[in-house]
Amino acid sequence: MAANDLINVYDPTFWAQETLAQLFPQLKMAGLVYRDFEHIVAERGDTINTRMPNRFTAKDADPDVFFSNKPKADNVQIKLDKWKELVFEIGDKEASLSMKDLTAEFMQPAAFAIAEAVEDAVLALGNDLPYTVGAAGVTPATVAALGTDIKEKFDTMQIPDGDRQVVLGPAAVNKFNQVFYQDYVSGSADQQTEGTLRRKFGLNYTDSNKLGSHTNGTATVGGTPQFNAGVAANVEPLGGVPLTSTVALKLLGVAAGTILPGDVFTVAHASGVASYTVVTGGVAAGGILAGIVISPGLRAAVLTSDPIVFVASHAFNLAFHKQAFALVTRPLKVPSAPGASVAVANFNGIGLRAATWYEPKDLRSYVRLDLLYGVKTLDIRKAFRVLG
Repeated sequence: MAANDLINVYDPTFWAQETLAQLFPQLKMAGLVYRDFEHIVAERGDTINTRMPNRFTAKDADPDVFFSNKPKADNVQIKLDKWKELVFEIGDKEASLSMKDLTAEFMQPAAFAIAEAVEDAVLALGNDLPYTVGAAGVTPATVAALGTDIKEKFDTMQIPDGDRQVVLGPAAVNKFNQVFYQDYVSGSADQQTEGTLRRKFGLNYTDSNKLGSHTNGTATVGGTPQFNAGVAANVEPLGGVPLTSTVALKLLGVAAGTILPGDVFTVAHASGVASYTVVTGGVAAGGILAGIVISPGLRAAVLTSDPIVFVASHAFNLAFHKQAFALVTRPLKVPSAPGASVAVANFNGIGLRAATWYEPKDLRSYVRLDLLYGVKTLDIRKAFRVLG
């Protein structure tokens, strides 16, 4: 009896389920964020509505004054704009492989490729974050920089205690291992041999070799951008979705330059220093950068004299609560045409479609795997960059 007599390698359900089983363990950042999956067939470009959690206010009790918190869970729209596919062929020889060999030959590489695409999309959301801790260009390398300063930032931003996650890039992981070396000496065999990052100060640590860096626009190098005109405050109501403001900047010290999405700067308002990130950048024309969209909305009205300080180009690590980011997937359509061999499987908020077919022209069978998803920053107030 052949090793895989009980395996139908031409069954799309087999490929969808088994590849999905290989996919999820390879997701790091994507495995830590809020995930949304429903059995509602969708197409690329569809918009999905999800909601932000309510935020209430506790007031002093007064029998003569009645106050009720009205639930206000704002809609957050997430566009399913990412559709990734992977196709590979199976010859007669490969079709006779055992389950173990099929996993190593096809499923693991396929899962790795899809996981890379999903991870890249989720990690890119780090550019949405205006809040930072640490110093640009300096890899965090102390107990404070890798632990207690991050915890303090979580606390001062009033981010909920549960589900606090810290994802470190390679340079920061190297320093983490050095700083907490004694933990590994006294830790479990897995911690000593695999380098598993341990929980510290109420924070869950993991690593990602896909975390990158942000390079600022040229207008922030050698020059000092300044507001070109006063702009009113635009602060969201308590618990509401963070708003944006549109500002114009003028360049001082340089003749031309760019402001890029993901550039971060602070403004010293009379009420205190506030952080912003650039959502929509621009190119200077006549020394003016118009139509620059920033997030969140201005915490207070600004004047042309208010100083702007840009955070320098930096590598970044991420610290966040699960509710800060969302990964949404929906099942793709299973054709009802005669002879169609297509199936959809889902696990833990990830849906995957598989199709199999035979091509007489080259005497080969093919497997196609595809995933429809969208990512979104749900709440910038629940995440920040750990600069490096």
